[in-house]
Amino acid sequence: ESDILTRMESPLEGMQVMDKVEDGSMTYYLLGNPTTLTSDIYRESDGVVTKVTNSPTLKFDLTFDPASKSFAYLSGKVASTTFTTFVTTKWHLTVFSEENGERALAGTGRVPMLLPGGNQLLVGDADNIEIVDTSTGQRRVLLSAASAAPFAVASDGKTLALFNRTTGAVDYFALAGMSTSYERSVKVTGQPTALAFAGAKTLV
Repeated sequence: ESDILTRMESPLEGMQVMDKVEDGSMTYYLLGNPTTLTSDIYRESDGVVTKVTNSPTLKFDLTFDPASKSFAYLSGKVASTTFTTFVTTKWHLTVFSEENGERALAGTGRVPMLLPGGNQLLVGDADNIEIVDTSTGQRRVLLSAASAAPFAVASDGKTLALFNRTTGAVDYFALAGMSTSYERSVKVTGQPTALAFAGAKTLV
């Protein structure tokens, strides 16, 4: 499944599929423009493609909450010649909804993940996983984690999985509001670079 993005057909000629999420009969694409080195979200429904965002930035690490119809991603202005080699002065943690538009939140991070309802998101930052209020931008540390340790949240927002580089296991935590409680650990082989939930299972 590692090459799934390369197999995606773009709904618009000349645009590169950088991410894709489905919501019932609608499909949202994050499409990149190789000429301008920018990307935007597009919605496809019944064969009609509509541009949803319109900002001159490169966006990635897309996350979507179907209940609130909101997105979060990292965005920044880049200077380079290709998508694979680019330079940016700073990435911004950004949230977007068609009702409220695009808003940059304080601070940055990695792998933002919206929780159900769209009011909060998790983001990796330095040696922590933080929880962010998407309305106020307020952040607080949820868990300590080794730098760039992969993590994932179940679709119901109730379970957090975090790879522990010291023990070589995936640690599972119950997630409730602004706190977590440890549940169990499962040993894995190797050093995963990403985690994801597929139903009740965790993909490493």
